[in-house]
Amino acid sequence: MGRQRSLTCQKCGGTKIVIANGATRCTTCHNRWLREYYRTSETRRENQRRSYVLRKYGISLKELQDLLQLQKGCCAICLRPWQECVSAKRARYDVRFLQYLCVDHDHATGTVRGLLCNGCNTAIGMFDEDPTRFASAATYLERFAGKGAT
Repeated sequence: MGRQRSLTCQKCGGTKIVIANGATRCTTCHNRWLREYYRTSETRRENQRRSYVLRKYGISLKELQDLLQLQKGCCAICLRPWQECVSAKRARYDVRFLQYLCVDHDHATGTVRGLLCNGCNTAIGMFDEDPTRFASAATYLERFAGKGAT
């Protein structure tokens, strides 16, 4: 016979549970460990990022990095370097281009068009991706360019 296992956790004093294979586990300590791993694991974040990009846009993270190089590290519309753009997503641990640039894609076909800063991506969304509305807005701004308020 093997040694008797204690059902009291040595770390926190809580009660352990018996899992399917007969081993015991303190749920409180195990959950604490999982939260810490989830919060700090670079490997987990990288795998999650890779999986999300592939699932959402159908391209690899490497292809997005190549697209960023094609765009010379800048937003495809305003041409600001991605480091100067306002972050679109909260990033506690990462300082990566995907935190600052949005993947712009055609919603009808799903084709990735480029990488845009949050401001440019939001503008396209607000104009419903309609080139006529963009042209009208540009004409409007040009008409009042350089004129002060009266």
